[in-house]
Amino acid sequence: MSDRAAWAIGGEGPRRWALCDRLGVPAGHAVVLPHQRATLARTFRLNPAELSGSARRILAQLAADRADGRLAVGWIGYEVGAALEGVASRGPSTWPDAAWWLCDPTAVEFQPCRQHPPVGDPPAPRSLRRQAPRYRCQVGEIVERIAAGEFYQVNLTVAAAANRVAECGPVEALGALLSAQPVPLGWAMAVPGRSGRLAASGSMERFLRIDGDRIATRPIKGTAPRGRSARADAALAADLLARPKERAENTMIVDMARNDLQRVCAPHTVEVLSLLQTVAYETLWHLESEVAGQLRTRDLAAILAATLPPASVTGCPKVQAMKAIAELERRRRGLYCGATFCLDPAGAADFAVAIRTLRIDRHRARLDVGAGIVADSNPEAEWRETCRKAVGGLRAAAHLVAGDG
Repeated sequence: MSDRAAWAIGGEGPRRWALCDRLGVPAGHAVVLPHQRATLARTFRLNPAELSGSARRILAQLAADRADGRLAVGWIGYEVGAALEGVASRGPSTWPDAAWWLCDPTAVEFQPCRQHPPVGDPPAPRSLRRQAPRYRCQVGEIVERIAAGEFYQVNLTVAAAANRVAECGPVEALGALLSAQPVPLGWAMAVPGRSGRLAASGSMERFLRIDGDRIATRPIKGTAPRGRSARADAALAADLLARPKERAENTMIVDMARNDLQRVCAPHTVEVLSLLQTVAYETLWHLESEVAGQLRTRDLAAILAATLPPASVTGCPKVQAMKAIAELERRRRGLYCGATFCLDPAGAADFAVAIRTLRIDRHRARLDVGAGIVADSNPEAEWRETCRKAVGGLRAAAHLVAGDG
């Protein structure tokens, strides 16, 4: 796998990676770093005895690497953000907590992503189905704890083993993800130093975009399926926009995003540019909003320390929600719910929320999905939403099964 490419990024639509826009990447192509042209790779593990300090050192190293004029593509895991507040996830992991590749920006190439033919919705794997009773029970517990005043919202997630997949590299994985669910912020990367390991994310959610002294975030909260006809589709979008639960959930996360940005922005510059927009994707409708501000610091480490993990994948208040997540999920999220990124030496720093992720380890694929739980959440409805979000990843895994190229 690792001899094909170190990483590949690409996406569709007006909100794709800044680097893709700057380079004028053609439709259906990815920006790729051939492995033989990679100049440096870094991997990091948090120190359990010094969580916050080791997390801050990771962010400081990324800021230093950005300053030396090289292109950086990689990920910062969820646990790095949680560690900044002293919250430790349970369970072991052999994956890095953060990793990135550095290269001369002239080393990148364009490569076409394979367009896979449409496939039907694969059945949910047994490893996902068997988690349904526990997930529903946990949703009920969160609702009770919200009623008791412990927090207002918690993002609850599950991990499932997908189909056994063929050997592939970042370009193949990205093509499978974009065929299954066209999104603006597709990302795939070979894990440095570990042959046979690949991480990929088919994200539509921008965590941060920094250009000069401007910063913006575009959180997503609110999900509905697409309709089978234009009329049904429009009705589902209208219903999503009208639901009090979805509106409240999105607005709550917008308030959190505003608070995070205010920690690093000049006074009175943070504003909500758009609120509760319905946006269509291949299999889902989402409610999206956008918050922006003018930075008072260019220190990337400080900006990330103020905003990680993304508000939409934690809950409100953020620290209390992260403590509940650690207690209930009892596993490390890793890449999932962290941030993937592309730091362009021309000036843009671009981060996506690492959702709809696939992690491949020697032919075994893992899929992660989840939903935000609020006071009026229904356990069965939240489980159905979580399963809907898994469709794109399951389709991508189906494209990558042995024999599909």
